[in-house]
Amino acid sequence: MLELKGCYYYPEQCFFICKVASLFLLSSINASYKGHYDLAIGPFGIFITSLNYWRKPVPNSWRRYLDMTCVSFVLSYQLIRAYNAEYYKEHYLAVVIGLSFYPLGNYFYKKKQYWNSIYSHSMIHVMANVSHFILCSGTLF
Repeated sequence: MLELKGCYYYPEQCFFICKVASLFLLSSINASYKGHYDLAIGPFGIFITSLNYWRKPVPNSWRRYLDMTCVSFVLSYQLIRAYNAEYYKEHYLAVVIGLSFYPLGNYFYKKKQYWNSIYSHSMIHVMANVSHFILCSGTLF
């Protein structure tokens, strides 16, 4: 078990999150392809900051806080941007489902079930990308 100042993950677990974070690059490309350039910037930023953090996750590091801040801004922007979009209900539902994995991941982490925690965290990434694809697939106002 790798211990980095209180963070307990094996390198292969961190690498797993890095692979899942690569989905944000696909979301960014998809948004650009659909002509939603403002919605392409956020996922690209999350892609970069997630890789930057998960390559060597250290709690209370600037890389962690940069990643969390980027995710917060992008989520906030997209929730506002989705208002009155063609598929806003489906988008919001996917966001809620994704966010529900956050407390589950924390639960598993506290129980020292680290792979389950990693899988839960990965589902946040997966559902964030699903919600982004849903948002970009319809008309935006």
